[in-house]
Amino acid sequence: MKQSDFEMLLGRVWRSRPKLGGKVEFSLVCMHAGSGRRAFENRIYSEFGMSGEELVEGLHRTM
Repeated sequence: MKQSDFEMLLGRVWRSRPKLGGKVEFSLVCMHAGSGRRAFENRIYSEFGMSGEELVEGLHRTM
């Protein structure tokens, strides 16, 4: 996954609204971006040590 794609997806995660829960919101971000969920999930885990779902939930708990 290119760095620019990763950063764009992280921006979408940041702007997501976790009304539906982290798992659904993360899936929607990937689907709307046309990105492979597995590649993004693996990159998030290698960078942050958590799943995409945990990232969504963690970001929005602090808001």
